[in-house]
Amino acid sequence: MQTVAINVAANTTLPGFRGPIFPDGSFVYVPTPEREPTDDPVPTYGELGLLDAVPFGVDPALVDRRLHFDPEFAGYRGRERYTYGGERGVKARPLSELEPGDSLLFYRRSRPSASGSRKSKICWIREISDFP
Repeated sequence: MQTVAINVAANTTLPGFRGPIFPDGSFVYVPTPEREPTDDPVPTYGELGLLDAVPFGVDPALVDRRLHFDPEFAGYRGRERYTYGGERGVKARPLSELEPGDSLLFYRRSRPSASGSRKSKICWIREISDFP
């Protein structure tokens, strides 16, 4: 049995902050922005109100940035399927080797919302197993 864990979501590189985690353990999943213009009809941070859910200051210019839904989680913000596509072989290669019974874990680093701390916490977002 093999397990692959992949770091996803907003981070200190893109868009420049980690999504918040709240004292009760809940969190806001904030996708990264698209790096390049896209013809896909993807929403912006502002259209989904994601920045309103972040309890610390963020760059107001992000409101108009289009989101990069990767991974896609079925049922999240209108997404219909589970997908993930890594542009770097170091992340994508292990996925091609997964077999039935293996697990794929998506995690994100979070910033505590209440303490003002910039110390990072890890949140497991989703485990996907039983690969066909």
